[in-house]
Order: sequence, then C-alpha cells, then structure tokens
Amino acid sequence: TNTMSLAFLSGANRGTVDDPGQAKRQVSDQLFKTLVYDPWVVLEFGGLRHCVDTTHRDSDGYPRPVGPHDPKRDVCRDHVRQGRDGHGGYAPRFLRYPAGSTERNAEYDALRKGETPPDDPQFNGYAVDKSDSPAVDIQQEHGAFQRLTLSLVVFASALGAVVLLGFLSLAVILAQVVALVLLGFAPVALVIGIFPRAGHDFFRTWLGKLATAVFIKALYSLVIAIVVAVAAALASSTSSLGFLFAFGLQGIFFWAIFLYRRQITARLVAATTGLHYHERLPQLSAVQRGADIAGRPFGALLALPRRGAQDDGARQESVLAGGAPPQSPPDEPGASSPVPAPVTRNGGGDGHAALAAPSGSFASHLEHARSNNGNGRAPQPARGASSNGNGSRPRPARPEPVREPTPRDAHEDAMRRARALRASLEAKELSDE
Repeated sequence: TNTMSLAFLSGANRGTVDDPGQAKRQVSDQLFKTLVYDPWVVLEFGGLRHCVDTTHRDSDGYPRPVGPHDPKRDVCRDHVRQGRDGHGGYAPRFLRYPAGSTERNAEYDALRKGETPPDDPQFNGYAVDKSDSPAVDIQQEHGAFQRLTLSLVVFASALGAVVLLGFLSLAVILAQVVALVLLGFAPVALVIGIFPRAGHDFFRTWLGKLATAVFIKALYSLVIAIVVAVAAALASSTSSLGFLFAFGLQGIFFWAIFLYRRQITARLVAATTGLHYHERLPQLSAVQRGADIAGRPFGALLALPRRGAQDDGARQESVLAGGAPPQSPPDEPGASSPVPAPVTRNGGGDGHAALAAPSGSFASHLEHARSNNGNGRAPQPARGASSNGNGSRPRPARPEPVREPTPRDAHEDAMRRARALRASLEAKELSDE
C-alpha cells in the first residue's frame, strides 16, 4: 500500500511513476515553501519582492516604493534570490543567523541604512544601497498594523491547508494502523472462520474491516496527491498576481475541499449511479458503500459491528433434543397463536397430524394451495353459507404479497416439520398401546 500511495503521488505531480522518492521530496518542498517559507518571507520583508521609483526620492535620498506592477518602477529587488548584481536575497541571509543575534541585527541595520559596514567579512559579495531599504520597512514601528493584517490572512489560509491535509493524513495513518492490526490477527481469523455461523460472521467482519482500511488508504492517498498537485498549479498560475491574492486563493481552495467533502462525494456518487436522472441502473451497493466510507473514514474504521438478534442462539436447538421449539413473534398484528394441527389422511395413508406452517414462511403459502381432504383440490365453501352470518356475499380477500423464502426460513420450516412428525408418531404409538 505504501508503494501504491507513492505511485499516486508521483503520477499526479510528475506524470510518471519512475521515481516516487523524488516526487515525495518535491511535494514536501512545495508544501514547506507554500505554507512556511513564503509566509515567513512576506511577514519579514513585506512581500516576495519590492520595487522603487528612483526618480522620486525623499529628503534623505531614499527612493519612493511602488508596486511590482507600477509602470513607474525602475528598480526591483527579489527577497528570496540574489541577483547577478549582488542585490536581493535577504531571506536566506537572515536565516543563516539566529533571531536576535548580532549578525542578524547587522543585516537589518545594513538594509535600513542602505549601506554595508566597511571591512566586515559578513558582507563580502553582498551589495546594498538605498533601493534595498523598503525591504525592512514592515519591521519598523509604523509597519505593525500591516504585519497584523498579513498574519491574520496567512493564519486563516494556512489553517485550511493544515485542516484538510491533516484530516487526510490522519485517515491514511489510521487506516494503515488498522490494517496492520487486522493482518496481525489473520491466523486467528482464519482458524475461527472454520466454525459455522459465528465463525463465518467473525471472518466476514474481519475481512470487511481489512478491505475498508486498504480502500481508505488508497483513496485518501490519491486525494492527497490530487490536492497537492492542484495547489501547486494554482500557486504557479497566480504568482504574478501577488502573494496575498495567490495565498488567499489557495486557502479558499483548501477550505472549500474540506467543508464540502460530503457534498462532493454525494455528487460523484449521484453522477455514477444516475440518481438525479431517474435512470434504471443496477443497484451499485459497492459504489454507495465506498462513498459512505469516503465521507466517514474514521467512523468506518472504528465502528464496531452490530450484534444480531438476541434470539439467534435459541435457533440452534437440535431436533433430536426434543422439546417445544422457541416461539417467534407473529409476522403481522393480530396473527393468531399456533394451535395443534388436526389429524388428516393424505392419499389414504395412516392418519397423522398435519404439519403446521409458521405465518410468514414459504410453507404457509404451500398449505393454502394444498387440500386437507387428500384429493389435491381446495375445499369448496357450502352454497348459501355466509361467513359473517348476514347472508351477504363475502368479499374476496386481498392477496398477500408472497415473501421470498430465505435459507434460514427453509431450515426452520424443515425443523418444525420434523418436530411435528415426531410428535405425531409418538401420539400414534401411545394410541396403539
């Protein structure tokens, strides 16, 4: 499953599965750059780059800062990469030294003053002038409100990415742990699965949980790969619009995927099964079950199987043990309690008790169609007789829907017939004596 997850990640980001390890490193670098490095650069220097208009200077000789897309700009500095002229690249230089150290304070003073200290080896190969000074304007006292606004936007957008990716990652980790635990119990499940009923139920539950864990890991690994690939494409396509706008769009994307994950899953299932168009497609229970698992991964992994009916154990009674069978509740309201079956003759043979069929089973429908007088025809009611005593003609009864018999119904019906036959034989022996 780990190889499959890496293959999904590599295919979604690089278009090939030749080097999954390289794809994992690229995705890690992309997430770190998007969620950690770039926000820090923006909060530290006011953006990823800045531009100035050197034709307009203040009284101290500092050029007027302008936007990166302002037509009056004539000098721009990149805050991340150093140019060929030695200017720019402030972020990696700041990160070389600890916060509050003398070296970092010297870097800040050089940018603020627009010149490097003479004969300092720290600034060898590094050029600074007053066009670089706007990079540290946000660190001044008047830049506190700007930093607070940027902090709120970065926090809201980064929180969406953390929530979505954290949710998907936790689902994958939990699925992996559950799969390992279930595989550890594989020998026990195979041995218990030999025993009928309870053993078979245990094995089916174990196998279903294992399949659910593997399915969740594969599905959410694919979703993570797609989300990261779309986020990277969104970042690269909106980089020219400025960091704040691009980062805000990524935050909206992450929050939308997380908040509408159930609706997206429902739409995909509806499109697959044709529910919105009333198409007569086969019942895709596997697709619907997969959608339910995808919408509730933690519940699907941690949910315990429901216990069956309490009277299931009572149905294990053997016919040879004798005794009355357990009474089951009637299928319909107002159903009468079972009564002893009358003695009849089938085809002129010895009399024995008619086998009573339980209400709601397939044998009851056979008893309605079978005659009790041995001629194979249903008895005809007497002419002029009225069932309600007022001489009116009885209304035809509404035919009851025939329920398809299940294997359990057939087994229980055979058990009841065997008990009734045994009781009739014992009664015959007593009467002969």
